[in-house]
Amino acid sequence: MANYAHVENGSIQKLYDVVPTAWRNISGLDRLSEEDLVSLGWYKIVKNRPGYDSATQKVEYSYDYDSATDTVIETSTVVDVVPPSIEEARPAFLRFLREVRNEKLAETDFTQLADVVARSAPETNQAWSDYRQALRDLPQRYSTEDVINIERVEWPSKPE
Repeated sequence: MANYAHVENGSIQKLYDVVPTAWRNISGLDRLSEEDLVSLGWYKIVKNRPGYDSATQKVEYSYDYDSATDTVIETSTVVDVVPPSIEEARPAFLRFLREVRNEKLAETDFTQLADVVARSAPETNQAWSDYRQALRDLPQRYSTEDVINIERVEWPSKPE
């Protein structure tokens, strides 16, 4: 959230979290008094923070310079958040599912190396192969289900 605004000709030029240490040809701008900052067009933003439920709402901010009172005012508007539909959320969910799946596949790549396969029992090699195939099949499986929460994905069990 912005804490300061630079105003020129009655118009906000830029918002800042903190006053910069140097600006234009002035060093130590951040050490000037509030009165000196105002004389240069730097204003501390007057804020009004509304209460809201962060699970179902968000706050949008706008900033206006009031020349009558010589202040910059932050206006806060509480907006209800409309969760995306399953169809809207599915592409992002599937991308994330593939990322996690790819990490799990990468963690088991060593099981497919020729020397590991050669010294492992056939049933062990088959277990790793089945596990890796189940990981590869996950995006297809969840592309039509109404699951869009990675925590609800039923991951295959890693062989011992």
